[in-house]
Amino acid sequence: MYVSLHQIINMSVALDRNTKIFIGLGIILFFLVLREAILIPLTHDEYSTIMVSYQSLWDIITYKDPIPNNHILNTLLLKLNIVTFGDQLFTNRIHNVLSFIPYFVFTVLLAKRLTNSLIIQSALVCMMTLQPFLLDFFSVTRGYGLSVCFQVISIYYAVAYIQDIKSKSYFKSIVFGAIAVIANFTLLNYFLPLIAILFFFSFKNHFDNQIRTFKLESSFSVAIVLLLGLICYLPFSKMVSTNQFVFWSSNNFYNDTIVPLLSSLKSGVFYFKWNEGIFSIVFLSLIGILFAISLIFSKEKIWKDKIFQFSLLILFITILYNNVQFYLVNVPFLNSRTSLFFIPLVALFIFSILNHLYINHLNTGKIISMVITLLCAQHFARGYNGRVNYEWYFNQNTYEVLDELIYEINSKNLTKPVLLDCHWFYHPSLTYHINQKYRGVIDLVPYHKETNPKSEALFYYSEPGDADLLSENYSRIKEFAGTYSILWKKK
Repeated sequence: MYVSLHQIINMSVALDRNTKIFIGLGIILFFLVLREAILIPLTHDEYSTIMVSYQSLWDIITYKDPIPNNHILNTLLLKLNIVTFGDQLFTNRIHNVLSFIPYFVFTVLLAKRLTNSLIIQSALVCMMTLQPFLLDFFSVTRGYGLSVCFQVISIYYAVAYIQDIKSKSYFKSIVFGAIAVIANFTLLNYFLPLIAILFFFSFKNHFDNQIRTFKLESSFSVAIVLLLGLICYLPFSKMVSTNQFVFWSSNNFYNDTIVPLLSSLKSGVFYFKWNEGIFSIVFLSLIGILFAISLIFSKEKIWKDKIFQFSLLILFITILYNNVQFYLVNVPFLNSRTSLFFIPLVALFIFSILNHLYINHLNTGKIISMVITLLCAQHFARGYNGRVNYEWYFNQNTYEVLDELIYEINSKNLTKPVLLDCHWFYHPSLTYHINQKYRGVIDLVPYHKETNPKSEALFYYSEPGDADLLSENYSRIKEFAGTYSILWKKK
């Protein structure tokens, strides 16, 4: 009895220690997300989202202005922030910053639910959180981070349902999956496969002896799908009719989705000078090798594991659905940021393999898990940059450009307002910050896509590729690090 009690006490202490490790990691990552949200200027697409948030609730929900930047739940929360705090950049982003907390918490809860091993838990947590590209989206006012947050909560309850067969978890998984779709419509690629898989497990668990439970769960699924269909119908029909998927591609899933996503996840970190294609092949090959190793050590056991079944099915059917919707209804393939929801799916699949290796061949599972954890840690250390958002890197110098302009205006005693022209990449960010702080001091030329070397503007902010066009009429004032963008002044 004493030994048993002593073991329980030791297990409790160890669990607390493990929990403290994850809490410490979560606090650090949350601080970095918060810091980035405070430091970086407005990014290109945030401006459109902010403008949409000034519409009425009905116009937001029904997509009166059918632009993909209206991620409905994100836009509604943004509207609430503006009503509460005013139009301030940081408070506009605060709901996305805060969404990182449940994302991290449910990632840890998922790891703890599936294994007691800190080493295996750490592999899953690191794969899902030490991703600079993903973390960037919790620091801007777009719906991507928000949607992945609700997706992870949905996955947690799906796993809970598969393990415990409780209808409450079934309902929660579907509800949070639906909320993820409202936060970002591309999560339909996850939600519909989830419905199919949970229906399969519900049928398997209840059809023979608990038919009423099966009917209840399946009826709930149908009701949520119909409700979500009503919400999505107008936005989808308007986006399709106005060709709003122009930035998505129509080649194939591998080249349009896998390669761009993996390239973005690298976040500028170089591995052996591999190009995007080679890096993708190596990454997929390593997953294949890991799966082969698990088959060697666990043989047929892995196929009987419900969690492995779920992780394999949700990943495979999501990929299949993404291809089917292209070939049947011509919906283009997703790009890097619209396919962020694959990160938790791939991480869960890899984790389920690692867990089997740990159970069936302890040392192999531990060694591979530690290698993956270390790889994620070094990648994060090399790739994280809290002053630059990787997806919209070209907006990183907005504050510096405006500071330089103010210095020029004040030091040269220029007549206000001065006229500024710019490359179209920079226009939304400059517009927002000029309206916020420099009205009457700087006037921005209306938005245009073509470089205008004969512009009437006194200053011109350009891409480096426009130097030859502008150098005839403008003198270079300053080149900005990171983007190598250039501020010019009329000769």
